[in-house]
Amino acid sequence: NPGWYSECSIQSIFYDLYDGTSFSDSDNVFYGFAPLYEVMTSNMPAYSAFTSIFSFIHPLKLHPDVSATASNVDALVNAQSINTIFDVYGSNEAISTSGNSAIYAGSAATLCSTGKYQGYNGLGVYRFLRTTGNGNSVTFIANKSGSSGMTPADPDLVLYRNGEIVQIKESVVANSESLTATLDIGQEYILEVYEYSYVDPDYVSNVSLDETCFDITITP
Repeated sequence: NPGWYSECSIQSIFYDLYDGTSFSDSDNVFYGFAPLYEVMTSNMPAYSAFTSIFSFIHPLKLHPDVSATASNVDALVNAQSINTIFDVYGSNEAISTSGNSAIYAGSAATLCSTGKYQGYNGLGVYRFLRTTGNGNSVTFIANKSGSSGMTPADPDLVLYRNGEIVQIKESVVANSESLTATLDIGQEYILEVYEYSYVDPDYVSNVSLDETCFDITITP
């Protein structure tokens, strides 16, 4: 199944950007390795967004060797059932779970972690929330939403800044988790939220348990 979450789609796009042979009507690009390498080593590390096709393609389209033919890059991406990429967060895409389906949610949301597509690294196991620091100490709270999903639930939280872990909270408190940290002024942070049961690579799909939702709040 092609898409932004597919390893096959990503390797196909990457190789077509590099090589000089056209294998399809949408493959009208040939940039060699230099601009790809420059984007991966210079541009992508500067973003708070995690490594993905979005954080790669967006700065690639702005690269001096690529910008004039960015529409060809869009065509290559679209051919893999990926919407045209406008930013590093995949704001033009969504994941197929209920609740807030944006890949990166806003500063408060209901996020649903799911094991329906496979455990461990399957689509939707880990959900992400973006927030910008103001220099104050804040507390992120995840409380189970509704009665569906794992009972009891075990939400866990990981806070990142530019890809580096700031703090992890993995207590065994039923149905709730909280994390307190001081967020630097103007710096963007990513909160990762997941149901611990789905992180198990041996998780076996059970329709009645496959999706567990959490209300995420930030105080103050």
